Amino acid sequence: MTRISFALAYTLCLIGCGTSDDGSPPPADPLPDCPVQNCGKEAFRRAIPTKKTVTIDFPGRQARQSRAHADVGTGAGPLALEPISPVYTNVAQYVDDINATIEEVFDDFEDVAGTPPEIEEEGRHRWRKPDDVVSGLDRVLVVQTSQDGRFDVTFSLGTKGFDPTPSDAIVKGTVVVKGDARVEFNLEVDFDAIAAVTPGFDSTGTLSIRALPYAGGEREIWYDFRGYAEGGEAPEDSITTYWAFGPQDGALEYVGAAADEEVTVFTRWDTTGGRYDHHAQYIEEQLGLIDDIATNCWSASSSEVFDAYAAIDQSLNYYGAIEGNEVDCAFGPVSGHPNPGQDFDSLPAQGEWDDIEFVSSLCVEAVPERGC
Repeated sequence: MTRISFALAYTLCLIGCGTSDDGSPPPADPLPDCPVQNCGKEAFRRAIPTKKTVTIDFPGRQARQSRAHADVGTGAGPLALEPISPVYTNVAQYVDDINATIEEVFDDFEDVAGTPPEIEEEGRHRWRKPDDVVSGLDRVLVVQTSQDGRFDVTFSLGTKGFDPTPSDAIVKGTVVVKGDARVEFNLEVDFDAIAAVTPGFDSTGTLSIRALPYAGGEREIWYDFRGYAEGGEAPEDSITTYWAFGPQDGALEYVGAAADEEVTVFTRWDTTGGRYDHHAQYIEEQLGLIDDIATNCWSASSSEVFDAYAAIDQSLNYYGAIEGNEVDCAFGPVSGHPNPGQDFDSLPAQGEWDDIEFVSSLCVEAVPERGC
């Protein structure tokens, strides 16, 4: 999910709660489903985040067309505008990958919390349920208060009947509840701890999932990978942030690094369309350090309305192509970003594409991903 390479620099893109702008309380968050008579006290169940509050609301989730950008364009000239933006579909796939990870973690939370607690005390609840996948293992969820409105949460996987401790938890962190809303939480998923008890699991590193107080919309959520790797590949670090401003109205940023490559991406969308911008930096054997920038925009129907990309060498030669007009984009660069920092200084600025003079198209050996 966090694969960082130059090929994906063009396909990656990319998580809030708090009081509203007028200071009113945040809207109520849903409780985990309870199919039995007693699932514990509401205060403790309220501290269990549900997938509904942390999944990314991206347009067209139920009607995706899966298509890789590498399939678009076969010649040296500009790309032809597509009926469905390839970048839209790639962003959608990344969103689906993030949501799949969310659902896998939070489905377990909600499933275990939908059973009668084996311990129901004044300051602590503990739920236990046999694992559905690996026989002989129990899943155990513990929620306890540490102070007013703040709860410590641990989720562990171990042999049947084991007594969990925070040190062996596969997920642990804190949740802050005000009224009926989880206004803040910080949970860390430990893939090494999962691998220690799950046969065949080959991911390593950690994933921090944080929902922060956010007055600019519905919510802000961070997904930070540290030392993450799958199947023995080189570990990678990345930061993905999602802002939800309203229904199907949001933005994502992605900042990642691995080996000699760095990627910064920002994408913004609502029901009128969307925009994607990225800057990637990498070392090319003959040309040396290369800066790669790209912008892609789509309409309300997901049709591509603007596509531009450029590779820039250290002599400031530009190799690339432009198709369409940037004025047709629903958003400008970094629109809606609450606080863009230095990572976003190298993204294409408003009107920059109009001033670029290309040396040639991008059909050069240095950038085979462009379809040479």
